[in-house]
Amino acid sequence: MTDLDASYCPACGNILAAAEAIHADDGTPFSPDACGEYERDDGHAVVRPQEVRIYVHGDHDDGNEEEAMTDGGQPIQDLGDIDDPDEYKCEFCEVTRPEAHPLKTHLIAEHAKQIASRHWAEHVDIGVLMTDGGKSRMSETSDEDPRDDVDRENESEPEGAIDNTFDDAVRDARETLATNAADHYRELEAGDVAIDLVTRQPLFVTSVAAPSLPAYYEDEGFDLLNYKAHPYLPVRMDDRVLNCVFVPRAVEGVHNTGKEYAYPAGRLARVPIERAVGDGDSS
Repeated sequence: MTDLDASYCPACGNILAAAEAIHADDGTPFSPDACGEYERDDGHAVVRPQEVRIYVHGDHDDGNEEEAMTDGGQPIQDLGDIDDPDEYKCEFCEVTRPEAHPLKTHLIAEHAKQIASRHWAEHVDIGVLMTDGGKSRMSETSDEDPRDDVDRENESEPEGAIDNTFDDAVRDARETLATNAADHYRELEAGDVAIDLVTRQPLFVTSVAAPSLPAYYEDEGFDLLNYKAHPYLPVRMDDRVLNCVFVPRAVEGVHNTGKEYAYPAGRLARVPIERAVGDGDSS
């Protein structure tokens, strides 16, 4: 690789060998067309174990290039004197610094990865990522948590904000409906006020006569399943049988000392006491 212009990785804006090291380090893939020759492991780019040559920053003149070789596994860098710092401006971060001096070095893959990681970390620190063949742009990400939905200008929570919307989102619909309707659909018991769905007669439940219609038939010999049957009534064989008394039209007259009548639970519906005695709003 002798042409810097052909050595940039448009995928991340780094030099080619450094890009290989970066992508291998963080496990992200990069474009085969953009990053040239490479090997893949499970679909990700990897740095080959043999020596690689990288160029560090900036336009360069072959006659002015400084070269560093490895010595005992550690790179020796000799940047020399820089006559015109602007000539060696970093093309990635566009900041003139001694490190922007062009440097050609032979490094094993691990050293190339270290240099690339340090360079990339600097760009991450200042919030600049590279795209489009080395053109810099401000990162769309920042230190702020993107899940933190806060009006930074006014430093106030948005209207209607809750701690965690996910808690409500994952609730099972059946569970929610059952919770909301639990009280309305609980079984009738002694002390409840109900209404006969056939005659609209308000009733006061006094006791449970039998656990099911067959059990009541066996004890009393009376067929409640077909008594005053209605095609739309949800009466079932396993309905409990409830003893009830008629509720007078005056609320002060509610009592359980009158004559009891047996009703299958499926023929009854629970109602508020004011509805049963006619004291509620008639509108």
